[in-house]
Amino acid sequence: VAFKRSVNVNIINLNFITSFAAHAALVFAKQLESKSKILRADPITIRQAILKFDNSLSLEACLEFIWSLNIAVLPLDIKSGFHGACFDFEDKKVITLIFFMNYTMH
Repeated sequence: VAFKRSVNVNIINLNFITSFAAHAALVFAKQLESKSKILRADPITIRQAILKFDNSLSLEACLEFIWSLNIAVLPLDIKSGFHGACFDFEDKKVITLIFFMNYTMH
């Protein structure tokens, strides 16, 4: 796994969150019906491919493009840890995005 972690993250917390995210991603990957296509990690090439796919760089267009490659995107609502990770399970890939929604209870 490769990930971008938050600044000043608690390393014990990071290990737990990474393990949780990896397990959730594995469960998700098992649901993919076919292999993920290969995507070069070159931002210019990715940008051009997304624009060719949808003629837009909106979040929706980016997600639809990634899903069209059979690469799953799994959002997780976790307060801290890392920003995102790409898990590669042999021929199936899952991108895990960590975010924290600050819900206000009334």
